[in-house]
Amino acid sequence: MVELAGTKLFGDEIPVKPTIEDIMIYTTGAFLQPLKIIDETGRESWVWVVSEFDGDSFKDGDVYNPKKYAKTKEELFEIED
Repeated sequence: MVELAGTKLFGDEIPVKPTIEDIMIYTTGAFLQPLKIIDETGRESWVWVVSEFDGDSFKDGDVYNPKKYAKTKEELFEIED
């Protein structure tokens, strides 16, 4: 299990402490891992997150391979070199 630095998820509304499990599954074109989110009240929720891409991604029918990690949302949508 990997704990990530505190962050905010779902906009700036819910401060969370995310934790990614070591378990990984495969879906067409991507590997997924469960992510535990604990909000400011201590309530836990789980979601699937893409941890690794396998092959090309597409946007509007064209190959679109954005960055896998970024410090901002805008950088995340930039095309990877």
